[in-house]
Amino acid sequence: MTSAWRRILYVDLSEKKAELKELDRGWVKEFIGGSGLACRLIYSMVDASMDPLSPASPLAFMAGPLVGTSAPSCGRHVVCGRSPQTGLWGEANAGGAFGARLKKAGVDGVLIVGRAEKLSYLYIRDRECEVKECEELRGATTFEAQDTISRDLGERASVACIGPAGENLVGLAGVANDGGRIAARCGLGALMGSKNLKAIAVSGSLEVKPAKPSEFKRAASEARQQILELLTTSMYRELGTSGYAEMGQEIGDMPAKYFTQGVFEEVSRISGVAMASTILVGRRACYGCPIGCGRVVKLSGRYQTPETDGPEYETVAALGSLLLVSDLEGLAYANYLCNLYGLDTISMGVTIGFAMLLYEKGAVTKEDVGFELKWGDVEAVHRLIEMTAMGEGFGKQLAKGVKGLAARYGMEEYAAHVRGLEIPMHDPRAFLGQAVCYATSPRGACHLQGDVWLVDLGQEFPEVEITSGDRFSDEGKGYVAARCQNLRSVYNSLIMCQFANVSVKLIADMLSHATGWSYSVEELMKAGRRIFDLKRCFNMKLGDTAASDRLPKIVLEPLKEGGTQGHVPDLSRQLKELYEARGWDPETGKPLKETLVELGLEDAARDLWGS
Repeated sequence: MTSAWRRILYVDLSEKKAELKELDRGWVKEFIGGSGLACRLIYSMVDASMDPLSPASPLAFMAGPLVGTSAPSCGRHVVCGRSPQTGLWGEANAGGAFGARLKKAGVDGVLIVGRAEKLSYLYIRDRECEVKECEELRGATTFEAQDTISRDLGERASVACIGPAGENLVGLAGVANDGGRIAARCGLGALMGSKNLKAIAVSGSLEVKPAKPSEFKRAASEARQQILELLTTSMYRELGTSGYAEMGQEIGDMPAKYFTQGVFEEVSRISGVAMASTILVGRRACYGCPIGCGRVVKLSGRYQTPETDGPEYETVAALGSLLLVSDLEGLAYANYLCNLYGLDTISMGVTIGFAMLLYEKGAVTKEDVGFELKWGDVEAVHRLIEMTAMGEGFGKQLAKGVKGLAARYGMEEYAAHVRGLEIPMHDPRAFLGQAVCYATSPRGACHLQGDVWLVDLGQEFPEVEITSGDRFSDEGKGYVAARCQNLRSVYNSLIMCQFANVSVKLIADMLSHATGWSYSVEELMKAGRRIFDLKRCFNMKLGDTAASDRLPKIVLEPLKEGGTQGHVPDLSRQLKELYEARGWDPETGKPLKETLVELGLEDAARDLWGS
């Protein structure tokens, strides 16, 4: 008995066949689950000659060993594959109940190849998988698709689906589930769309049983208590993640006017406090989560929506302060449109912001766009979201993200991305150590693959030497970043919400009692290191190099006003420290051969260094 089923459904859409496969025991133990196990499974299936949108390009939906158990804040799932947006490793996780229902269907994940002849969806229940045609859903929004499939199945199921953006192979497309939850980043909705796969519906009746029930129950109960005692828990419950907006603006972390402005004076109009007193009608929690950070909003004035998921902090910043939008209802409607069409709000906001900057500089004209682009014009934002999702007019250019816009219109030094993925809403000038996290994240700029910004706000894990420091100092940040990357690789493999910051020893105990395998803190952190470095090897196998470990000029220029106080990160110093901490070659950025052998990644060592 173990919480890890060690089974995966392998689906070939071209053949319209599904097969239940048993997973290698060693792989499951060493890569845990989630994005770690997905990378191990996918690694040998891709090469540089393969188009990310080809039928052979694999797409994985994964749960983890704590998902579906009583472990708190472990109700998530992750979507993985080769990103159509970056051409490199892609992963995006989401909350809700889809992950738990996938586990209760008796599998740890679904691995999909091929392309369906007609638009189809998968129906998975208790280790059985049926490929069902659904041409009538072509062009359906994510909400329409979820409602229709759930109604047709006639039972309680979670549905993960793409909207028009995914069908149109938009590079910013995500995969929505359980209403407005969305695995948004890396354009994996386009990968799903390329397979003519509209959705995956899951339900199950199988109980996920830990190997040591009583010990696991005690550990899970202690973890829940630790989460409830976190200061952030009460803030997230009362105000949602956008409760951070005013503080983020004050300290310079919340970017404004496309990373060129240090102050957004109207932040109080779009914050979590403002939302709570205006459009908020309820709160929502993911499966088994004691935090309940999700917002439920309803617009009934100038914009009309049903009760729907409200904007999170990243969205409030990306579609708000970054664009100088101070209209909360207009911002919430922009979030609704992104969820409706299946779009990443971070990449969408950053791409629109870059377009506005290009327009301001004269590189993009009214003739290019079809109308004027002015900072703060939320109606223009709505039009651009719809044009992007539908692949219409200027939206065809936005669909390529900031990297694509820069290739077309110039000003590449102001294209806010790393490895083709747009920079999220934590300014590396406010927390200098975040610079190296962005620069070396395997999926491109990401605040979740390594979160020194949160550490320097006070979130520490002293048992693994992750401790706070001066946010404006570069010293030692590369070393702390490496440890953060290892720990968050564990989180993204369990899969555990990163708001559930409990002791690492307790995480190791929960995993040990759930699976029946023994994990020490050291073994857990080594697993995280193994997972992170395999993703690095995945990218380098596809042609990525150390030259990608960079940040664009736009976030390396000092701001004259605001909480960043004129600081900029010394990325070269941070990279030197991180390479040393990770055991990477200082010239090529490759994980050293001896590093890979130590981690049990001999195949990756051969790929990068030869026999």
